Amino acid sequence: MQSADPTNPCIKQVPYTGIQFVGIPEFQSFGGVVGQNISGALAGKGTVDQVLKESQAAVGRAVKQAGYPK
Repeated sequence: MQSADPTNPCIKQVPYTGIQFVGIPEFQSFGGVVGQNISGALAGKGTVDQVLKESQAAVGRAVKQAGYPK
């Protein structure tokens, strides 16, 4: 993390800047849930607004269950 360069975040050139790191064990599962929901929207199984709301709710429940919000 110390050597990450937010102005050049990938091996190949990309049209964005920034890096991402969230130091909680649940973060990887968030990506899985959100990715599956987005795939569903792309397959016509819901609107973008629906899957974003569902994704936010799922992440919110997991964060609360893990005890992160104080």
